[in-house]
Amino acid sequence: MTLATTLACDFDATLRRAGIEKKNVLGRKLTLQSFRHTYATKAAQAVGQNQFLLQRILGHRQIATTAQCCHPAAPPTIVDLAFLTKRNAEGS
Repeated sequence: MTLATTLACDFDATLRRAGIEKKNVLGRKLTLQSFRHTYATKAAQAVGQNQFLLQRILGHRQIATTAQCCHPAAPPTIVDLAFLTKRNAEGS
């Protein structure tokens, strides 16, 4: 048995013991890589998508590998809707 096969078997056994289904809410198969990708995505957000810093955190040799983990997202938009309430109360 290879190391990858052993890890996959251990991962499956851990999911069973924890009562976690092998598929996520979208019906996709859960793998160890799924969790690593989630960690990498959250880490990328934490370091402001700085690929060079993320490369060091994840231990990648190639920056191209790290670039796959960076998914730039639009910053959250905060809208103050209080002016709508005020205008409606004044009858404008």
